[in-house]
Amino acid sequence: MDKPSVILDLPEWPGWDTMNEYRDIALNSKYPKDSQNALTILMESGCRRGEAITIKKEQIKYNEEVIVIKRVPVTKYRSSMVRDIIIMRDHRNPWGEPFLGYVNSLEHEYLFPAKKKKSREIIDGKHTTGRTVYNRISEIDSSLILEDRDMWPHGVRGLCASMLVAEFNFTVQMLMKWFEWTHPAMAIHYTRTRDLAKAMGVKEMPK
Repeated sequence: MDKPSVILDLPEWPGWDTMNEYRDIALNSKYPKDSQNALTILMESGCRRGEAITIKKEQIKYNEEVIVIKRVPVTKYRSSMVRDIIIMRDHRNPWGEPFLGYVNSLEHEYLFPAKKKKSREIIDGKHTTGRTVYNRISEIDSSLILEDRDMWPHGVRGLCASMLVAEFNFTVQMLMKWFEWTHPAMAIHYTRTRDLAKAMGVKEMPK
């Protein structure tokens, strides 16, 4: 079960230097690359773990300035609501390139593929579980970021929100659009995406 909503528990943004150290520390975990990839995906997407595990490689489009994850389900509302996630490819977001590098290296369908327990062999056409993502994140030593408790997937979502405020000057209203913390009508979904892209400085969205 995830912890209380990120909007009520926004961690202080530690800066990219500390986050880069945190990402390197992930390689000391039980499943090093799995933990590092999980951290990168959750940080870049801002997704809940239940949303992130459903993302497929084919949903990701990009050009020279921006990456967009198309039609990601918003699972909190148990409805057909989806959102597009904008990830910038510039100095304000240095994890954009590692994220895209991982995506382009995939030879399977899901960003979080299911794996056999003993052999760690990937199971084609199946994504992992939310519990597995929780484990991969909680296995990373998070003492650089949090002094008194372990990190969890929703905490990474909070770091994403803090980063958007610190690096992209997001307002409360923009955060609400980004994370769909309200329940807007589907008719204005794509307008919201365009507004966010404009605010982030995107000149042209990928096709």
